[in-house]
Amino acid sequence: MSKSAWTQGRTGISPHQDWYKVVEMAAALHMQFSNSKVVGATGFKSPDDPHGEIWYYEHAFKSFGLLKDSDYVLIDRGIDTITQFDEVIEYVNTHNGKLIVVCTPLHYSRMKFLCWWERNRVRVLEVVEADKGIPRASEIKNDIIMKYALPVIYLLGMKKLFLWYVYRRRAAGKL
Repeated sequence: MSKSAWTQGRTGISPHQDWYKVVEMAAALHMQFSNSKVVGATGFKSPDDPHGEIWYYEHAFKSFGLLKDSDYVLIDRGIDTITQFDEVIEYVNTHNGKLIVVCTPLHYSRMKFLCWWERNRVRVLEVVEADKGIPRASEIKNDIIMKYALPVIYLLGMKKLFLWYVYRRRAAGKL
């Protein structure tokens, strides 16, 4: 469960960025576990980027020697952490798998909460925090706020309303 690889607002080269550190950690874990597969989820589509995020992720996975379909699969649906995690859960359950979630340090608390909340839908073995990479500066404040807001949103039953808000932002090409 990585952050968006979309280049706008990012500084530094990809191998130093937070999303890439997640790919790096996931690839390393994949090498440790036989009969495993890396499942990545990204659905953000910027009107300004002709490649789309899938291209960045495929390039990163290939740089670690992973082969599409046999070593990794990318799910191009879900435009936020919640819906992407739902897609990953569906994939893992369809393949009768277990999950190790790898995420950025700024995503860690959210993913721990989502794994706890969804504990009856998927078997999560562990949530792993990838090495610290350079985050997109414009997302840092939001990530800190969401660390606390996401549990409140769920506990108050406001998930649908929150997702409606997120969909509106994504439709406008905003993270």
